[in-house]
Amino acid sequence: MSAESNRSWLIALFLAAANCSVARGEPGDFVEFIPFHTVAPQDIAMDADGTFWITAFLDNKICHYDASLKTSLGQIPYPVSGTYPTGIAYNSTADTLLVTDALSSRIIEIGKDGVPTGLSIAPSFDPRSTAPFLRGMAYNPHGDFGNGSIVFVEVSGALIYEITLDGRTINKLPHPDTPVGTSGQAPPPRSPTST
Repeated sequence: MSAESNRSWLIALFLAAANCSVARGEPGDFVEFIPFHTVAPQDIAMDADGTFWITAFLDNKICHYDASLKTSLGQIPYPVSGTYPTGIAYNSTADTLLVTDALSSRIIEIGKDGVPTGLSIAPSFDPRSTAPFLRGMAYNPHGDFGNGSIVFVEVSGALIYEITLDGRTINKLPHPDTPVGTSGQAPPPRSPTST
């Protein structure tokens, strides 16, 4: 099989897996899978109205769904050209969306209409980080003494950061499962104790 043929099969497998569903359910409940009509959904956030915003990495857009996740309320194109949206969080203080930008590792604030507000945050990563890119993200309205903060994980998963809305690092914690020797520098695993 040629390299081109292998690449085609890999792309087909990726697209088949990525053209997935969104799972919905409470802990302990049967999980319902809801068809999601885009390729590669990355992250999801719920706003104050109880509706959901989902970043679609390969489609370069943000999809808006009702509280049941069954009815599309529309979509907005990602307003930054040449890159892709990954993580998303709802800023309850400003009623806006915070979206991570895949290529620039910035957090961009946009209105629910998709128009950038002008806030663009460039977090400082640990210099030992092997993958200084943003992954899952959440907004904490009580962080930074009530001014709001953003919590995110770097792509390698080694560190969890909390930053202010102007990008200042408040906290940097190793991920609990980070192996020693990476930027998280987690402590060595505990050995079982005998009784």
